[in-house]
Amino acid sequence: MESFAMPVEARATVRDLVAHIAVDRIWIPYSRSYIALGKDGTRAVYIGKTYVWIDGDLTSLPGYAPGGGGGSARAERERPVCPTCGYELPGTGICDNC
Repeated sequence: MESFAMPVEARATVRDLVAHIAVDRIWIPYSRSYIALGKDGTRAVYIGKTYVWIDGDLTSLPGYAPGGGGGSARAERERPVCPTCGYELPGTGICDNC
């Protein structure tokens, strides 16, 4: 958890949650975005900086914020409007109505 940069206040909770799980493999991607623990070639536990996911059960840690994850839900950008007519401007920035 040290190289993963897990917040110190969450480490004891994570250890308690995964202590009973037998694993034979640990994955940490180059991005250091999570730790995966597995047994017999399957991943059963995912540990993020703000969550622990064990066989479908999510335990949130301090700082957890639920969301779409993985960038699957893109936020809409506020688009500029024409100062004359109030319609949304196209990508060119030139109003089609004025």
